[in-house]
Amino acid sequence: MKKALIDYWVDVVTGIALLVCAVTDIVRRFPEATSVASGTATIFGVGSTLWATVHDWSGVVMAAGVALHLVLHARWIAHMTRKIARGESSSRSKARRAGAGSPDAAAATSLSRLEAMGARDEENDRSPALPALRAGTRGTSRWCGCRHPARGSG
Repeated sequence: MKKALIDYWVDVVTGIALLVCAVTDIVRRFPEATSVASGTATIFGVGSTLWATVHDWSGVVMAAGVALHLVLHARWIAHMTRKIARGESSSRSKARRAGAGSPDAAAATSLSRLEAMGARDEENDRSPALPALRAGTRGTSRWCGCRHPARGSG
């Protein structure tokens, strides 16, 4: 079985367990829904001990699902923890440290990404940034002060 499919089913089962646990907890918290017939308390016609049992076991399934999810993603968690501990917040920060952090390098990277997404055909291009990137012109945004590709006049 592929890892993605295993991740999917672990997450589905954990999510369902979360919903069951939440619903049973909410139902148990409303005493007006409880009735006492023949000496046993029932909530919506179901015995309160059954509600408690379903709630407890759905919590166990949910905890097991979270634990399994963490085990399945342990390598990614360890990788991200090391990355954050070194101060790397994204792949862009790695590129900046390698000397690719200049505005022109950023424009070239953006251009290559846009072209990789299929924006090579200029007559079908609807991106106002692509012509500016090709021309190499850059401006400063008046809203955030960051350097963004120029968007033409006006």
